[in-house]
Amino acid sequence: MSIQKVFDQGRSGLATNQKGLSVTSHNISNVNTDGYSRQRVDVENIDPTDLGAGRVGGGARVRSIARSHSDFVSRRLEKEGTDLHRARATTGIYSQIENIFTNDSEQGLSKTMSGFFNEVRSLSTDPTSMPMRSAVVESANNVARDFNRLNKALDDVRVDLDNRVEGTVMRVNGLTQRIADLNQRIMGIEGSQGVANDERDRRDLALRELSGLVDIQVSTIENGGVNVASGRIGTLVSGIDNTEIAALRTQTEDFPDAMMVGVKTASNGVRDVSEYVKGGELGAYLNTRDEFLAGLKSDVNQMAGTFASNVNQVNASGFDGRGDKGGGIFDFDTGAVGAGTIKVSDELRLNPNLLAGAMKQGAAGDNSVLLQMADLESKAIVGGEKTLLDFNSEIVGRVGIETRSANEALETQEGIYAQLENLREEESGVSLDEEAMNMIKYQKAFDASAKVIQVADSMLETVLNLKRF
Repeated sequence: MSIQKVFDQGRSGLATNQKGLSVTSHNISNVNTDGYSRQRVDVENIDPTDLGAGRVGGGARVRSIARSHSDFVSRRLEKEGTDLHRARATTGIYSQIENIFTNDSEQGLSKTMSGFFNEVRSLSTDPTSMPMRSAVVESANNVARDFNRLNKALDDVRVDLDNRVEGTVMRVNGLTQRIADLNQRIMGIEGSQGVANDERDRRDLALRELSGLVDIQVSTIENGGVNVASGRIGTLVSGIDNTEIAALRTQTEDFPDAMMVGVKTASNGVRDVSEYVKGGELGAYLNTRDEFLAGLKSDVNQMAGTFASNVNQVNASGFDGRGDKGGGIFDFDTGAVGAGTIKVSDELRLNPNLLAGAMKQGAAGDNSVLLQMADLESKAIVGGEKTLLDFNSEIVGRVGIETRSANEALETQEGIYAQLENLREEESGVSLDEEAMNMIKYQKAFDASAKVIQVADSMLETVLNLKRF
């Protein structure tokens, strides 16, 4: 074996261990980088040379720099991440709604409706008392104001959800564009026999973020690229191209100008795909708004309409303090009876004497109408099955139950996701202790290879000096 061969072996050792040290340094630098996968150096021996008496190896070389990664764990993280972010977003919104109804149960509708009926009972003891009549009118105004306030609070939640839908759509489009760009880089690098470890990590992180917004299905294509679809919404990423979704306002059965999700059609139109968005934060926002919140709005509107129409009906059945036929206590939009439209009639606020009390004309001391009005508190007038206060308590209770259920679902999903993150960390995470050991290993191997070259140099010098003799 020639001295040159020893030089070549030593040089290969220097290069191999220098690359190993470089990869170790890269791992240590990215120990806190989100989504980073630990990289490793795969080394192989160089083909030996036949020297007749035997074959002598040619040293070592780096076969590849691979990342420690599991596609199975990544796909599971994406799937469970979709459910986790949906549960987390749902819990946050439910808690917001629960606060509205908790505050209301303590100082809102329950108290003001009971206060109204109590003031009516007090007036029944002295139907001609103007101060008591004024107290009933003021109490009615309190009930209307609380219905208005509750309606506005729910509308504020709806506006917030619309804004979140719009913002989430923008985030989805940004992530699909990033994934398409990373596809282009990865396919270019790996199509030229390169290895795009860091780009793959960044793409996996983007896919994980995207899965938190909408449910996705990922499939691989040639040269390391991926396609991304989302159920019946369609393809979001196809190789180096992405399809943007749109946030558009449209009229729904429950809400005017609701923010919906659409995709462009072949004819440059926009197809509403909101009903197909089920997973992730976007699914949580749409589902909570169009089902849970819409149901609550409907119930509150039903309660408001039932209260106002029944009180008006009883008042209209009698005669007011002037001896005239009674009118309505509450005004509201007859085309859309709801908590947001109810108010005490302007005439009654100016003249509490318009409040009816007597069943017969001219019977100033008659309180039969007032007693009928007070009895509405205990009558099953909501759908013929529940009292107003029972129905209100049922709404509050249902909100509490749904919120607790959402919290429990979130806790379960967090546990599942944490287990998967631990699996990924075991597979791909950087261990500083392990990297420190690798650093020492490569350093010592590098020093030894340098020593081999020094020895070979000394041997060569000895051979050259032989010519002097």
